[in-house]
Amino acid sequence: MSGLEIAAGVIGITDFGLRGIKGLYDFFQDLQDARENLPQIWHELSCIQSNVVSLKFLSEADEDTLKEVRATGITQGMNDCGSACDKLNRQLIRWTERGVDSFTGKLNFKLHSAQIEKNRVRLWATARMLDMTVGILTLKLVHKSEAERAAEISALTQAMDCWKRQAGQERERVSLSLQGLEDSEDSGVIDELDEEESVLKTFIDRSGQTAEQLQAVKLNQTFKGINSDDSEVKLGMPASVVDKVARQSITDVTSKNKSKVTVGIW
Repeated sequence: MSGLEIAAGVIGITDFGLRGIKGLYDFFQDLQDARENLPQIWHELSCIQSNVVSLKFLSEADEDTLKEVRATGITQGMNDCGSACDKLNRQLIRWTERGVDSFTGKLNFKLHSAQIEKNRVRLWATARMLDMTVGILTLKLVHKSEAERAAEISALTQAMDCWKRQAGQERERVSLSLQGLEDSEDSGVIDELDEEESVLKTFIDRSGQTAEQLQAVKLNQTFKGINSDDSEVKLGMPASVVDKVARQSITDVTSKNKSKVTVGIW
């Protein structure tokens, strides 16, 4: 089995979902013109492919960890994305049968721009959910120093906040587009926008749930061999970050010459 198939099996992606994503990926990989005309879709597909393969290490994870993976909603998100990719792949083959850069090909891209944009948003949302899942699981399963873990938690928290804001902005854009359409106008475009808005809403909801998982990741703190000479030193942590620390160890502290040392929580 390939790395992609192993990872997909671990997190519960169906064969159909996997084939849909891989089929669309192969379509773009085989056609440079498609990659050049729809670069954002190609970029997100590449991110998904890479991140799913990186989950191979979950093959050795225990059942509790796998439950945490599924709790992010990534399994359902990937399967939904696979179905959408399969449909888009068949459409792209039909739209570009005379060539991506042909008059017909370019016209079809313009006529079906709402469908293309909807699929771009779905791929973006799925890729970001994978980014979150990989980030949290790496923190929990890959051995790293506490300093490295703290830096990764901070970076992932900032990235997740940014993605959630971006999804909110995209949703507002879609909502404004829907408000500007009359009921008598193209119902197909309205349907595509409705689905796009639903994808963004689901992403925002799931990113909130994933943020709670990130907040549950705890750090260990160790202070050892501290010498204070006529100075003021604080060892430990402020009360505001207690919920982020699982265990704290402070040993071998020496204070000299009127030094003031605060140890523990302040």
